[in-house]
Amino acid sequence: MVEKLEQSATNTIDISRRDTLKRLGVAGAVLTAPVRAVAADADQTRTIRPDSSGYDALDEVAVTITESGNTRVDISGTRSTDMRETKGFRTQLVNIQTNDGRLTPQLASATVVELPSSKLPKQKTDQPGTSSNADSGSGTASSDGSDSNESDKQGGVWARTEDPIDITLTQTDHWIEWTTADGDVDWVNWNWKAEWHSVESPPAPPSRGKDTSIWKPSDYGHCYTDFEGNAVESKASADYYNWTWGHDKNKTTTHHRIIVEGNPDGSLDWQTSHWHTGEDAMLLHVDVGIHGDDR
Repeated sequence: MVEKLEQSATNTIDISRRDTLKRLGVAGAVLTAPVRAVAADADQTRTIRPDSSGYDALDEVAVTITESGNTRVDISGTRSTDMRETKGFRTQLVNIQTNDGRLTPQLASATVVELPSSKLPKQKTDQPGTSSNADSGSGTASSDGSDSNESDKQGGVWARTEDPIDITLTQTDHWIEWTTADGDVDWVNWNWKAEWHSVESPPAPPSRGKDTSIWKPSDYGHCYTDFEGNAVESKASADYYNWTWGHDKNKTTTHHRIIVEGNPDGSLDWQTSHWHTGEDAMLLHVDVGIHGDDR
């Protein structure tokens, strides 16, 4: 069961900054799970599957967009046993709206890019005017197994929502450490972390009383652990929202789902799903990736 918490985090965004960001254009995101419609049944949807070949640890990407402006990005991949560095990916949306803001999902296209090291979580320290709130948790689970030939493994995945100028708004992490014995995973320790930010108004000058973008959490935490076959699967999720992105009567949301599967050979299968809804939802983008040993 996802742990629930309603907490206040400090965040609001002024209209002048919002308008400035809208003129910058739209860059999309990256994430996973089975693709589902994210709007009402009557809302027309379109799924784009950009080329994801040639990237280590990345297998498939699907981007689902709707005529009302909601977007979902789904990604899956595998981290090999010999991979030690952090990696990140972004799906960029093009031609999703006209210059006057009219949505054109039927004309949109998507591409996948690997993030440079300067954009990865450990190196991302250029957060001007940002304050953070976070919560985290951990736990263990085990199955009946052998105590012989034991080997310890570990790995994790991260998902991060950003505004159009690459300032982090929310981030969710899920990490597991598991033990194999005689070819089966028989023990796991899982950790999750949800983080949300308060972002001041650069690059546009603030309006009176509206100089910060306030993001808050609604639901987050560890969902389940399941020993499947000879592997272990674990899921974490987080939901965030903002009433101060532009017009205070309009809500913007972002949602992260992370599934990791630890295999006996030490490889890690992973999936992420992200969707965002509400005011200017298509302007937000999400980076996702795998943690390295230096997390």
